[in-house]
Amino acid sequence: TTVQIRGLTVAQISALNTTNFGALTSDHLGAFGTTQIRAITADDMLTLTTTQMQGMTAANVTTLLPTQTAALTTTVMSAFSTAQLGGLTATQMASFVGSQITAMTSTEISMLAVTQLAAIATGNIRALGTTSISALTKTQITGMTTAQVLALTTTQLAAMSTVQITGFTAAQLAKMTSTQLNGLDPEDFGSMAGSQLAALGTAQYLALDTTSFAGLSAAQVNALSDTQLRAISTTVISAITTATLGGLTAATIGRLTTQQLSALTPGELSLLTTVQFRGVTATQIQIGRAHV
Repeated sequence: TTVQIRGLTVAQISALNTTNFGALTSDHLGAFGTTQIRAITADDMLTLTTTQMQGMTAANVTTLLPTQTAALTTTVMSAFSTAQLGGLTATQMASFVGSQITAMTSTEISMLAVTQLAAIATGNIRALGTTSISALTKTQITGMTTAQVLALTTTQLAAMSTVQITGFTAAQLAKMTSTQLNGLDPEDFGSMAGSQLAALGTAQYLALDTTSFAGLSAAQVNALSDTQLRAISTTVISAITTATLGGLTAATIGRLTTQQLSALTPGELSLLTTVQFRGVTATQIQIGRAHV
């Protein structure tokens, strides 16, 4: 009975062979105290079934030793209850190997606390499938460490929704590589807040490709600083959409470098309104005439 189980000593529990341990029910494991739980050998933990695991309390999970968590099978890792997930410590999360982390379901991943997710090793973050990445909440993404953000692959970033993208902090975005940024969908750039775009450095804007730039609205481009705007390559500027070009203010037109303005096609220049054209400088006008 569970009463009798509570009477087992540490020595008796550690002496159980896998057959005897396998005979324990979920109720038996649920009756164990923390000291008894820690007495379970790694060999026995390897044989732990999902049914037995269901009996473990959150407190039992919290008390598991590194050798015990290392022995948890991928089957068990995919069967944590909500309460048991809450019992996992940051130290335990950091100790899990890639196969254990990737065995967790997308639902489990989405239920991790910010501190739990932030404790996952960068290599394990990189190993997460797109389904798990898509399950991350905006709050979880905000809490990711810089190292974890840098570990994200372009495939993983492409799997994120626009809501998830808005979860990245200015500090996180500022550390992203140009490859990562260009891996985002145009819609992702269009969803970014002004503070997010303002955090990107000139090197990041210089490396921006035409597809990514196409996602920016005129309002977003107008809000760029002089250094950010002028860092955008002429190739990218020349691919500006009609809608974005039409929404640029006269001030923004005036802030373009002569090389950027000259990169616009005659057709694009002809679309500028008289209000927009008032922002063009004398030097820019000379170059513009050469294209008309």
